Amino acid sequence: MKAFWWLAIAALAVGAWYFWLGGAAQLEKYTAESAETKQSAFVTSFEEESAGRFVSFTDPYYGFEMKYPIGYQADFGDIAGPRLSARAEMAENLFEVIQANAIDEQFASAMATMPNEIGGNKLANRRNATIAGKDAVLFDSTGTVPLAETATYGRWAVMDCAMANGTRYTLVVTGIVSAPLASDLGMIDYVIYSVRC
Repeated sequence: MKAFWWLAIAALAVGAWYFWLGGAAQLEKYTAESAETKQSAFVTSFEEESAGRFVSFTDPYYGFEMKYPIGYQADFGDIAGPRLSARAEMAENLFEVIQANAIDEQFASAMATMPNEIGGNKLANRRNATIAGKDAVLFDSTGTVPLAETATYGRWAVMDCAMANGTRYTLVVTGIVSAPLASDLGMIDYVIYSVRC
């Protein structure tokens, strides 16, 4: 019977720590740090396996840095369009696309107006994340390319960033692959998790 009471007292102490003494905040911080540690380990592992297979890009205006695979046709946009659009045609109706677009809007307001569908891509599985110390929201996407009737899968990351002068902006990084190339979503994750802004 004594063991029961000691166990009950211990449970109450843990509950008090969690609710009244900040344990919940400490656990949330630990969980966020743990997720970012996993991302960092994933990026390091992917870089070791893929050494020399990626090109680094630094945006001359916003200053964000990201990577895309060598061999992709890259276009560098202006202020109004995607800052980077890199695409590879693997075969007829099989492709991979990586884009980065900077929006001159604060992260919170950009997220408040984020639709569930953009350009035929349905966004789902919304989750908060931290990427390189920056607040981010990640999505999975599915869609169809209308003319080719090709199904696509993708990943989207919306990040809270700042320019060197402190001006805040929202960075949207997307990676979309044709459904038969779904195994390359790991590469898209690498591109997203290696972004620095």
